[in-house]
Amino acid sequence: ARDLAARGQRRVIVLLRDDEDDRAFPPRAFVVRSADELSDTIQGFSDPFPLSLVARQLGDWRLDDAARAELVTDLQDGLEQKLAVQNTARKFGRLWTEQGMASRRRIAGWRSVAALRGPRAGVPMVLVAPGPSLARNVHLLPALKGRAVIVTFSRALQALAGAGVAPDLVLVLDPLDLNYHFDGVPTGEIEALVLGLSVHPATYEKPARRVFTFSGNTLIERWISEAFDEHLAVPTSASVATSAFSLAHQDHGIAPPGVGQG
Repeated sequence: ARDLAARGQRRVIVLLRDDEDDRAFPPRAFVVRSADELSDTIQGFSDPFPLSLVARQLGDWRLDDAARAELVTDLQDGLEQKLAVQNTARKFGRLWTEQGMASRRRIAGWRSVAALRGPRAGVPMVLVAPGPSLARNVHLLPALKGRAVIVTFSRALQALAGAGVAPDLVLVLDPLDLNYHFDGVPTGEIEALVLGLSVHPATYEKPARRVFTFSGNTLIERWISEAFDEHLAVPTSASVATSAFSLAHQDHGIAPPGVGQG
């Protein structure tokens, strides 16, 4: 590690056992002690972002071949995911920032998803996605109203409205203008909108009974979320369906398979 650092290698990560001393490594080396710390360190790298990973085993501590292969595969997958996130941020970063600024007063006026924690613990939650099975199963949803928390996304709203179902939570994450998804939908009957900090500002103007805010794009929205004492972040993987599942998981509720998922 010291030789590599002396040659100008900027990022050297050393995975050690808990009982190994890290004082022998140069200050610029990243010392980690678990696979999770290793992954988090790589995900934390900024530009210029590494496009490849070189892994070597040194010393007496050896991973078996299967464990080493799994570790390297996980890290390579993490590199690809991080690169995709950075490319998305470059494309939409300005839009996210401008829309977050335009909605900042509305965001400050509503409570965050932190307020949803606890009251729904143990209550069944149904995630309704706009996949091909929705048309076949949407007739089942009216019987679930009041017995489970019905969560959906703006793209499925018109299908639910056609079945006479007012969802409990409607999540919107995408920064694009998706307000046409609400056309013909009695928005005032929706229990709550759960809106990302940088969604189109007009979405915050919908006449919903209540709005809860969350951060699904922490790479861009950190400057907003850090201004509040409440916990705003919800793991998303840039997917509104993943956001809903994460929300259910944080509440320790029951999340059965979603209706309409592909």
